Amino acid sequence: GVDFFRSLRMNAGRELPLEIDVEEVQALRTRGETFLLIDCREPDEHEIARIPGAVLVPMATIPESLEQLTAHPEGRVIVHCHHGGRSLRATRYLRQQGISHKLRVRHMAPVPVHGWQYPFAAMQHQLGQQLSAMLQPHNAALAKAILLGQRADLSREVRLQFAQSGVAHILALSGLHLSMLALLLGGAFRILPAGRWLWVQRVVVLVALAGYAVLTGLSPSVVRAVLMAAVLMLGYSLLRPVRILNVVAFCACLQLLL
Repeated sequence: GVDFFRSLRMNAGRELPLEIDVEEVQALRTRGETFLLIDCREPDEHEIARIPGAVLVPMATIPESLEQLTAHPEGRVIVHCHHGGRSLRATRYLRQQGISHKLRVRHMAPVPVHGWQYPFAAMQHQLGQQLSAMLQPHNAALAKAILLGQRADLSREVRLQFAQSGVAHILALSGLHLSMLALLLGGAFRILPAGRWLWVQRVVVLVALAGYAVLTGLSPSVVRAVLMAAVLMLGYSLLRPVRILNVVAFCACLQLLL
């Protein structure tokens, strides 16, 4: 394949492509080429899953990190994120600053650090890819944000429109999404007789909610919603009076302990 960095040094004054393929990056690493791999995601994303050797420079801190990026030997820098949206914006920004030898990696997915999270991270990534393949880019970005909590591909304009209309909370996974999932599952189980099947229904619903929480990254709001669902189901199953404020306070204390 083409040695990107050699051609970059020879054609410094010419317009260069914005993207580089994952295979080419791997080939560069295999050949021992030296370059700076920048992860422009957020710290919590980097903690959950990261590429060995990548340097964390969150999207919002790139302007103040220009000196670090330009000081690297030979100025060889590749930017990556999760789905490619943020890295593309970061690379375009660097080009606007007159830094022409920066590339972003097309669809470079990091490898999860924690082994038990790998199946869920892989499933989330695969579902996101399926949505991207089935829907138009704008609709796919919304679907991934609402269903999977992947908001990287949402444009600034869309975020602003949701905020101005007062429905920005729809884009953040929370108890609303868990309640809809529980209602759908509960409705599906109505075909079964009550009585002895009631416990089975509640256990299946709770397991599904917990699985969805892990699939979407265990955000605090989703974890709190799962805990509340578990306490509510336990109270109803034991025929105990359930007071919502007590449930909220108990789950908040439990989440702090966790």
